Amino acid sequence: MTPYLESGKLVRLLVDWTPPFPGFHLYYPSRRQMRPVLSAFLTTVRQHRSGA
Repeated sequence: MTPYLESGKLVRLLVDWTPPFPGFHLYYPSRRQMRPVLSAFLTTVRQHRSGA
């Protein structure tokens, strides 16, 4: 996103109304009751965050 902001292709709107965003938080009941689709989603998110 930063290169697009720096080049002007992407423009921030309502800067005064949007606080900094540290990231998403996911809450789920238990790993032993986790559905396969949620497990796959979490694996994908973790891989994306680690740059894999």
